[in-house]
Amino acid sequence: MRADTANNEDFNPTSMLIAQVALVVLEELNVRDNRVKTSEIWSALLEKRDAVIERFTDKEFALGADNKAGFERWYFMKSFAATLLKFVGFVSGPHGSWEITEEGKDFLVKHKDDKEKMEAELAGSYVEMQRTRLRVGKKRQSDAEEVDESVAQQRFDDDDIRSSIYEYLEGLDPYGFQDLVGHLFQGMGYTVPYVSPKGPDGGVDIIAHKDAIGVDGPLIKIQVKHSQDRNNPGVGIDEVQRLRGLCSDGVAGVLVSLKGFTREAEKEVRKDMSVPITLIDSVRFVDLWIDHIDTITEEGKKMFPLKKVYIVDDEL
Repeated sequence: MRADTANNEDFNPTSMLIAQVALVVLEELNVRDNRVKTSEIWSALLEKRDAVIERFTDKEFALGADNKAGFERWYFMKSFAATLLKFVGFVSGPHGSWEITEEGKDFLVKHKDDKEKMEAELAGSYVEMQRTRLRVGKKRQSDAEEVDESVAQQRFDDDDIRSSIYEYLEGLDPYGFQDLVGHLFQGMGYTVPYVSPKGPDGGVDIIAHKDAIGVDGPLIKIQVKHSQDRNNPGVGIDEVQRLRGLCSDGVAGVLVSLKGFTREAEKEVRKDMSVPITLIDSVRFVDLWIDHIDTITEEGKKMFPLKKVYIVDDEL
């Protein structure tokens, strides 16, 4: 079935929903027309959730929540939508940021008055992407097949792996993620004398310092946010101000949020540098974990079991 001759009814609900989420993301990127953080895009879609939901053909299916983290299905499908947009070449950018490509802009212009046509083409591309993935996973039959399919494989494998990592973190218990943050700071060479137990924490989840007894360098107060609220747009300005209020002279603050941060929160950090506040979102957390994985405790590695994979990169 050719994507350019298919109708929306020709695709199963999952393929159609992924295509519709991908189109919403592409339109959001087109409005911004510059490179933005992926967390900003997801926050923007959550802020306009009601309008986004109206775009879905099968709203009941889109609003279901059969995943471990309890997110609405349309939001849980975001990683598949991102992989699709990368596969067709409509978005580009390093990990954690996106920008629309000229191909993506042309696609929107080509069918600007026919959203159903765009959705059908994207759904068809998603089906083709899955078929390509299955072929790549099988034993290669010829050198020609190896060359052709490895090109397609490279376009989505890395993003797909990253997305599965983020989904794993989102599915953790909030206190489990808090413990992971403690293991990360230990792996980075900090002493972590305090990790908050379950219950009220007074605004500080973790305390860390550089030396063994806490007399050399600043004390670090860390607040960890792992919201399972599917409509949470990210940590806002109030949390930044609250943590700053807990940090006096010689004390630095760190906010860790899987949902990322609102633009207002990021501006607040830059506006007042009297008390240093560092923001760590899911992308930076994973990057830091990978960078220090050799010094992470065994307990931490068991909680977040990443595996190193090495491939030949012909572009190096």
